[in-house]
Amino acid sequence: MADDTLDNAYQACMQLARQHYENFPTASRLLAKEHRRATAAIYAFARSADDIADEGDMTPAARHAQLDVFAMNLSQIQIGATPRQPLFIALADTIQRYQLPITPFEKLLQAFRSDIDTRRYATFSDLAAYCAHSANPVGELVLRLHNAWDHESGMYSDRVCTALQLINFIQDLESDYHQRGRLYIPLDEMQTFGVDETAFEQHEHSSNVSNLIQFQLERASEMLSAGQPLLARSHGRLRLMLKLTLFSAVRILNKLQARTDVFARPTLHAGDFALITVRSLLFQSGKTAC
Repeated sequence: MADDTLDNAYQACMQLARQHYENFPTASRLLAKEHRRATAAIYAFARSADDIADEGDMTPAARHAQLDVFAMNLSQIQIGATPRQPLFIALADTIQRYQLPITPFEKLLQAFRSDIDTRRYATFSDLAAYCAHSANPVGELVLRLHNAWDHESGMYSDRVCTALQLINFIQDLESDYHQRGRLYIPLDEMQTFGVDETAFEQHEHSSNVSNLIQFQLERASEMLSAGQPLLARSHGRLRLMLKLTLFSAVRILNKLQARTDVFARPTLHAGDFALITVRSLLFQSGKTAC
């Protein structure tokens, strides 16, 4: 394959990554160039597939058909065939260069298919199983890019990634429910706290709703803390990016817990990022970040 074709494919992935606002770093310039390009290719795959599940007014069948194309391209990459689309040209190079397994990408597609078909989760176990496909594979892939993946690091990474996903669920509670018809709060826990969906439909501000949301946030905080040992098992630029990710999550958690309106979506601003950067640079192993 011509070098300019591959470079253009990676550039398209980098451009897509820059177009989307995220609270947590993706293809951060803190990473070495080759890692940055590979991270952008992985992000572009996940972002594009996620948009198929979420955006526009396609029928569920049409969404599944487009995700079938993604699955077909993964199959071609697995057998060494050359894809034609820029996204998959870059992804194929990343997978081959870093000897990445196909399974994490397949798990992501399974999560996006779930988004098309599943709108409610009966228990936290059900929700955690979804996170194991929607979030945890990304952490695995990032660690594998940096040759930092092993069983123990994977365990800590899964905790961090699931926590990030849970934080995002609460942050996007309003848009997920009213724009996409989805609710990522376990139904049995809603019942325990005396909350039904009318509360979300009518933006109910009650102690029951507040207590339910705080319970979700406390669990996310505990999971984030449980994954913190990942920092001590990483080095260099990866470790700094992980610290920035962790402290970004902590900052968002603090804002979510301090809200008076549980439906308001807090964001990070310049002052927040400055604080996150300082805390990340000063943080030492053995201390508690969360």
